Amino acid sequence: MSPHQERPRLAVVPGAGCGGCETAFLDLGEGLLELQNQFELVFFPMITDFKIDALRGDCEIDICLFTGAIRSTHDIGLARELRQASRILVAFGACAQLGSVLALANLVPMRRFLQTVYGSSSRSVLPAEHELALPELNETVLPLAAVVPVDYFVPGCPPEADRLAEVLCILAAAKDRRSEPPPTGTVLGATDVAVCEECLRNQPEGPVDSLRRLHEVAPGPEQCLLDGGLLCSGPATRGGCGALCPQVGMPCSGCYGPLPGVADQGARQLGVVSALVSISGTEADDAVLRAEADAIAGELVDPIGTLYRYCFADSILAQLGQPEENPPCNE
Repeated sequence: MSPHQERPRLAVVPGAGCGGCETAFLDLGEGLLELQNQFELVFFPMITDFKIDALRGDCEIDICLFTGAIRSTHDIGLARELRQASRILVAFGACAQLGSVLALANLVPMRRFLQTVYGSSSRSVLPAEHELALPELNETVLPLAAVVPVDYFVPGCPPEADRLAEVLCILAAAKDRRSEPPPTGTVLGATDVAVCEECLRNQPEGPVDSLRRLHEVAPGPEQCLLDGGLLCSGPATRGGCGALCPQVGMPCSGCYGPLPGVADQGARQLGVVSALVSISGTEADDAVLRAEADAIAGELVDPIGTLYRYCFADSILAQLGQPEENPPCNE
């Protein structure tokens, strides 16, 4: 970049999440040192001491990477402010893109959720004269695009470092008009094929007689994890991660989201389960074989948490049971 060329103004802003997406920047290694040379950081509290007021007023942001889901009134207000201030707003990571693990809390009413976590205790450690104002929790956890228009999506829990560097280069080049920007709504930092296409293990050979959990089986170094009875979401998940989890014997959990054209990743993963336990036979023993298949499928522990681990908030299943409005929870 020319020393006379204005650096893109970059903000990395957290919503509701674990901080893993921000920490992923550390995986850039020495490339992290170049970040300051390539971008003007206007907000990135993981790296340096920024206050939230830096995003308000006349703040102008070229590229904003929003991490985390939308869980509170604070998150909603922040997302709307950032949409107004940012030329390019990116849902960065699985929480911002899909709602991710946080959205599994949507399976129960928020009041029940709070009761389970905190009980009925109302003890305060603050002086009686001190007033504490906390954001209100929304009834449901939402992805960023459910609140404001989003320009691009970057999947992953968290996104891989090489993909992060790739995304920053694409967005910086688009901002400086060195290249045409990707179409609005594009998923960046990922491929259009399944994780299985990146996996070096053998292709699955056939149905299994039992579903197993990770501690119950030790697949060979080349054996497909599905053949070992492990529910790997690779066939239902967009690639781009390099199939890092399957390569070390860990089933893909689906964090890179659905493949292009797939409306419901969980339903697609359910299809993987169906294929995994399918048993062929004659008409005479069809009922017996169906019962065996049902028994195997019944071994799936926590179906929603497994099939919809990252995508529940963005699923058709959630939309069917979602109220038209999501009022904040005051309790």
